[in-house]
This record gives sequence, structure tokens and C-alpha cells, in this order.
Amino acid sequence: MISYWTGKKLSKEHIKKMSDSHKGQIPWNKGLKCPGVRERQLKENNPNWKGAKAGYSAIHKWRVRNLGKAKNCVVCSGKRSSCFEWANISGSYKREESDWVELCKSCHLKFDVYHSLTGEELGKIYGGERSEEGSY
Repeated sequence: MISYWTGKKLSKEHIKKMSDSHKGQIPWNKGLKCPGVRERQLKENNPNWKGAKAGYSAIHKWRVRNLGKAKNCVVCSGKRSSCFEWANISGSYKREESDWVELCKSCHLKFDVYHSLTGEELGKIYGGERSEEGSY
């Protein structure tokens, strides 16, 4: 069934009267707070939470939010570069602060690509803990 008002236009006078009748009214929800909505939607409680299946951008947004900007290099103390990055230690991109380390670009490249850091430098990254085989 088609409504009577379908295709009909209101006069400018009628539109003005409707507009004036709404002026000064306070919305029913003005000033109401929704307590706890944000807390109820964080992390595992969010229906879109992916956990360990989160993508590249989600992990990096988490890293920026929780770890901030990298400010120094744990290997060379910033002597090689003035640009610093967060490097993932395990390669599995976990949401754990202990799985990330601050490195300069030069040390990050050596760590990830060339695997050419010395044992002493690797000790600084892994916290000096060796396995029983003597490697990090």
C-alpha cells in the first residue's frame, strides 16, 4: 500500500512551522552517560576481537598504543643512528611488551635481515639469558 504523502511536497510555510515547533526543545538523551560501555567493549569482550589472529596493522597499532615511540637502541645506545624502531624478537608478533625491543635502523637491519649481530649484542637484546647449548 502506498502512503498518501508519497510524492507530495510540503509548503514552505508548513516546513517553517514544523521547524519553529522544534526550536528550544532539549533532546531526551542530552547529558546522559553510558557508564561502562567502553570498558565492556575492550579486548576479549569486543565481538570483533581476533586475539592471536590479528593482522599486521592491528598488532602495530597495539604496539604504538602500548609501547609508544622507540627512543634509543639497546645494542649501540644510539651511536650508529638517530632513527629508532621497535623490533620483534620472537618473529611471532605477540602482544607482549617483552617480545619487543628498541633498536636503531642499523641494528634492526642486522638483527632481522643479515643476522650479523655479535653474541654480546644479541645478549643485550635477549637480556643476557643463554640456553643450555650456549646460543641465544
